[in-house]
Amino acid sequence: LNKVNVSYGVNTYHYMRDHFMDDMCKNVSAEENYYNTGKKTDVSVYGIVTYKPIKQLSISGNVQYRHVNFRYVDHLNSEMSFDDLGTVWDFCNFGANVEYTPINSVKIYGSFNQVHREPTRSDMFGGNESFTGELATVKPETANDIELGVEYQTKKLYASVNTYYMLFNDELILNGEYGENGLPCHENADKSYRRGIEAEVDWNFIGDWNVRGAFSYSDNTVITNTFGKKNHILTPDITLDADIYYETDKVNVGGNLNYRSEMFVNLENTNTIPYLFTVNAYASYKFTEKVECGLRWNNITNRVNYSNGAVGPNGETLYFRNAPSNINIHFKYFF
Repeated sequence: LNKVNVSYGVNTYHYMRDHFMDDMCKNVSAEENYYNTGKKTDVSVYGIVTYKPIKQLSISGNVQYRHVNFRYVDHLNSEMSFDDLGTVWDFCNFGANVEYTPINSVKIYGSFNQVHREPTRSDMFGGNESFTGELATVKPETANDIELGVEYQTKKLYASVNTYYMLFNDELILNGEYGENGLPCHENADKSYRRGIEAEVDWNFIGDWNVRGAFSYSDNTVITNTFGKKNHILTPDITLDADIYYETDKVNVGGNLNYRSEMFVNLENTNTIPYLFTVNAYASYKFTEKVECGLRWNNITNRVNYSNGAVGPNGETLYFRNAPSNINIHFKYFF
């Protein structure tokens, strides 16, 4: 409609899955058997309006109504009631965005969005594979996200900086525990926020030589009645990924550095995973338009790195160790 564009739609899906353990499983007693079905229906209606009063300025708004219904049937215990437990949610998600392009190579933008997220089946069941008679949580989280940023792009350089502030109500945060299904458990936080800055660059600085990098710094804070002001679990403050590479139509050769600062594995913030640092290299060659061969050498220095962790039964930190130095060779054929 001239300077106004309107789009709208409806989306719906129904999901159903059986969860079971029976006598076919080794070393499992009959008392440990279970057989149940989870059902989830999701219906949403949404609309987006974009207004461009001038060529350089775009203003948009969006709204979504979302209805979510989770149901559960226990086939081995028909007396287990699952009615009126608060597993029906109605959400109104909305937001607004402004983009301004003063010149062709520069874009400045800002946005505000409020979105909601319901707990997963595993969150509600406290990590169990079946309903035990009481749900761990049914509270959905609400996130209010404000973002401001700028992008600069020319033929040889792309650079961007983005800042964000996310304020949560009842955020579903990791609590450092794992359920019997092996999945990490979440619980609702009293108060929490995430704020930080992200930057990217991709620069063809001379000839066929390029440098590419992504950096982020974030403050990820949880405030609970039990532990006070702490950091989110498994959330680093700093991440950095950088490449320098030589690239032509046939050859791609480069080196990569990857860094991630230390992370906490419990809400008390007493157990940590050390920082991660790897040096990697890669090379590939295109013999024809359809045939390519290459290799990647990961963790050249053979440093011991950990990607994840948990707190053991005696309070010790358990680490999930990454692979040592390794080489991958690939062959590609393009149809």
